[in-house]
Amino acid sequence: MARPYRLSLILLALTTAASAAITAVSPLLLKVIVDDGIVPGRMSVVVAVAATIAGLALVDAGCVYLQVRFSSQVGEGLVHDLRTRAFEHVQQQPLAFFLRTRTGSLVSRLSTDVVGAREAVTSLLSQAIAATMTLVLVLVVMFYLSWQLSLAALIMTSAIQTECDASRVMKERCT
Repeated sequence: MARPYRLSLILLALTTAASAAITAVSPLLLKVIVDDGIVPGRMSVVVAVAATIAGLALVDAGCVYLQVRFSSQVGEGLVHDLRTRAFEHVQQQPLAFFLRTRTGSLVSRLSTDVVGAREAVTSLLSQAIAATMTLVLVLVVMFYLSWQLSLAALIMTSAIQTECDASRVMKERCT
């Protein structure tokens, strides 16, 4: 079923990855502005890197536009294909099927299931790719900038998450 949408799915993944990369590279550009521009007093570096950041913001906006476009193409095509296949299947059913099945529940079921499938393929896929890519790239940038500070942040995050999980378990036991 996903074969006709392979190109759109690949382009969706690529634009999502590009957007995640732009998000991850922004702190490195800010580091260049501070370390190579502001501290030594080189305004040309500040202006050039600021222009680069502005250009990347425009590229990121284009990536977001393309993400919406590609996910819509896949989602709407998938909805069309699923509804067509479901309709063809319903037409093949014997008359007894229609006598024992309520038409309203059948139509409602088809509508909600197809829309749920569209949401799963488009929104959730895009969000999963974006979250994973952003996490990995931000961790790489963090460790590049300061592995000691990054390690401390990860340890603290793990400790806070463990404490939150423990308090949630205790709360559930009390109720």
